[in-house]
Formats: sequence, C-alpha cells, structure tokens
Amino acid sequence: AVLNHATVTGSQKIGYLFLMRLPWVFPFSFFLICYIIVSMDKNEENTQKNTISPELIKDNLAEICKILTYSDDKLAYEFLECLLTPTERREMAQRWILVKELDNGRTQREIAKEYGMSLCKITRGSRELKKDNSAFRRMLDILDKQSREK
Repeated sequence: AVLNHATVTGSQKIGYLFLMRLPWVFPFSFFLICYIIVSMDKNEENTQKNTISPELIKDNLAEICKILTYSDDKLAYEFLECLLTPTERREMAQRWILVKELDNGRTQREIAKEYGMSLCKITRGSRELKKDNSAFRRMLDILDKQSREK
C-alpha cells in the first residue's frame, strides 16, 4: 500500500503506520492491548454506568494478554481487528507511536504536529516512559533487542 501524505489526516497516517509495522508491533501487542483497553475503560466509566466489576475486567484483560502472548502475528492481528473498532485500533497505535517517537528523541511538539496528537496525551506518554521500571521502557528494550537479533 502507498500512502499519499498530501491527502491523509493525522489519524489515517497513524492507522497506516500501525498496519504497515505490524510484524514489529505484535510481540508487544499483549501489553499494548491491555494498556489501551484499561485507558478506554476509564474513559467509559466517566460517561456511562459500567456494570462490569473491576475484578472481571482485570481477569479478562489478563486472559487477553495470555492469548496474544501465545498467538502468531496473523492471528493476533485478526483478533485485534475483531475485538477493537477502527478508532480503538488507531488509538492503540497512536499511543505506541508516540512512545517510540519520544524514545527516538523527538520533541512533544514535533510529535503533536506530525501526528495531530494532543500535547496532554503525549505528556502522559512521556511521564510513563520516564517512570522507574517503566513498562514502556521494558517493551522498547525488548523491541531493540529483537531488532538487533534479526
């Protein structure tokens, strides 16, 4: 697929980058899917009454993580397509893109401008990346190690 940068929005660019980079993403999808679903669930709690208990949510997220950990890239992608709406997939990809861009030394303003992301979302990602024993940092280290092994 070819991306015409002149005719796409920031969200479309993010979706395209996510789809074209899937082989790199799926080793980490078990972490990302849990992170995004938990974030989305927190947002939904603010707008509607959630009748699912926190324990049931946690148990199901753990189950999804386990499933994604042991599935191949193609099956994991198909699973995510079934589980998440296009908007949710774009959000998940967007969050991972901003983490990688921050790790590569891009400024928050550069990322916001290129991908049409809010500075609040990027700042949150930056804070998470800077935390001691950050899950983002550990996943980036795994990604780096795997890319060096190839």
